Amino acid sequence: DVGPYLAWREGYMFFKNVGLRQIMNRIARYYNVKMVLPEDISETETYSGYLNLNDGLEKVMQSIRESTNVNYQISENEIIIN
Repeated sequence: DVGPYLAWREGYMFFKNVGLRQIMNRIARYYNVKMVLPEDISETETYSGYLNLNDGLEKVMQSIRESTNVNYQISENEIIIN
């Protein structure tokens, strides 16, 4: 099924057992922003689900925060994860 791989064209991101760094990098590419992640971000925790990227960057990041308990700051073309 190639549906999840092509879903970004419709504004959706599906992921299964994916680390936070990979999710954040995909979000950064989609919105054309720079993502600044801490060096010690967990590579062992994985997440599954989907995001509606049409909701906008702020709402997507709020969803990430609620699911992962990471904090973030958005400034112009940069997202800082802490």
